[in-house]
Formats: sequence, structure tokens, C-alpha cells
Amino acid sequence: MEQTLKLDQINIYGGTQTRAATIEEAVINYGDAMLKGIEFPPVTVFYDGKTYWLADGFHRYLATKSIDKKVIDTKITEGSRTEALIYALGANATNGLYRTNADKRASVEIALEEWPDYANTRIADLCKVSVEYARKIRKEVQKVAPEKVTGKDGKQYPSKVERLQRGETANGEGGGGRGKPASKKGEMGIIGGGISELEQAVKDYARGGDLDFIKAPSFEASGAAKIGAQVVILLKEISLSDENREGALKMVFDWVKQELQAIKNPDIDPESEGVALFVDLEEE
Repeated sequence: MEQTLKLDQINIYGGTQTRAATIEEAVINYGDAMLKGIEFPPVTVFYDGKTYWLADGFHRYLATKSIDKKVIDTKITEGSRTEALIYALGANATNGLYRTNADKRASVEIALEEWPDYANTRIADLCKVSVEYARKIRKEVQKVAPEKVTGKDGKQYPSKVERLQRGETANGEGGGGRGKPASKKGEMGIIGGGISELEQAVKDYARGGDLDFIKAPSFEASGAAKIGAQVVILLKEISLSDENREGALKMVFDWVKQELQAIKNPDIDPESEGVALFVDLEEE
């Protein structure tokens, strides 16, 4: 069923975004095209009687929001968040924005987190990747394989997945708590799967719906320009009627001035200056 919904009716924070990162350039290009009158296919949502879960069309959704349009055309299917996620895992495999290797990996990792006892063949089928690729990612991210796995037919079978002992990664290096110690000050140790603790924490928050994935930096492509654009998007979320808006913008403005000054004068400690800013604002 196709229907027009308000953007705020659609839940985009349920962990159903399976791409590794949002592509801001695509959002901008889509928005420009929409302003020129070009029509896009409706986004896909699943409705469980209470919540509309966005399953496909996150870039179209964000583009619509970026041009201050309040509604969007949707294709609605009855189903839960789980069914929306299952749909999302294989979305864009043959159409839409081309899936990157990072996108494919993210899909498999999410599927393994949701259904750790699914057989590699079932994971591959859900994510539209090869069985070999699903097996490779499982070996990298799962420390202990399940005793039994569930096949595509729904039946359970003895696991043929190679088991990794805790503290060991697929390439034979130490894992478990930390795969290797920090090599220098400020560098974090590595978890068994080769993902930094900070990156994993952010991914867990995003997939759990506790962190807005739109505003979270992409760890696969977190260039300065990308992060700067995301900061601007975040600041735009401050309501014009918010009494603290001016103070927040002033804080950011002063911090940016200090950082730019620090580039010209490396002897300045921007961190100590930044702390003073927060204190001053709190005192006001």
C-alpha cells in the first residue's frame, strides 16, 4: 500500500539502517533534484500497528528533511521492526546507491548480532552476499561459535563453524578483552575482531537506537569535511525558539575561533581554552 506519511511519523532510530555510513553528497544531490521537481520512488516502511519502521530509503528520507519538506511518499508493508531489518539487510543489493564493501560488512555484522545462531547460508541469504563472505566475517567477529545453527529451512543443525577460543582472533592474534596493547599514549587497544573499543561502542549505540546514526561520525570515511558537515546538521536541530540557542552557538563560535587561532599559533593550548568556555557559559 502506498501512502503519504509525515516524516515524524516514521521511526529511523530502530537500528534498521544497515549501511556503514550515510553519504552526505547523495543527500544533497537528492535534495537538489527534489527541488527541481524530480520524483523519487517511495521509501519502504513496515508498520506493526503502532510504529512505522523505515527499512529502505534513508537517503531519500534525509534529503526530504533537508529541503524542509514535511511529508514523504511511502510503500507500507505490515510487519515488525525485525521484518523491517530483514528487508533492510538485503536492500540496495541490486538497486539504489551502490553498496560498498563496508556496507556489505555492516549488514553481515548486524545480522550476526541479531541472529548469532543462524547458519552462514542463512546469513548470506539475508544480506545478499556470498556464503564465503558471511563465513569470513563470522570468523572475525564471533569469538565463540554456537553449538547448533539454524538453517534457511528453520531447522537446527550441528555447527560446522570453526570455533575460536576466547582471546584468539581469526588471524591467530590475541583477542577477547584486547587483541593488542596500546602502542602509544592516546591509542586504544584492539578488540578481538580488529575494531577499536570506541568504534564498537558507537556502533552498538547506533544499532540499539540510542544514538542518532545520522549525526554519528562514519568510522569508515570520517574525513574532516564529513564531520564538519555533520556538526552543521546537528546545530540546525536547535530550535529557533530554544532560549539557550544563542549561548550554544556562541560557545561553538568561540571554540572554532580558538581552534583556528591555534593552527596559526601552535603554542596555544585549545583544550584548556575550551574548558574555560564551558565554565563561563555555565556561570551565565
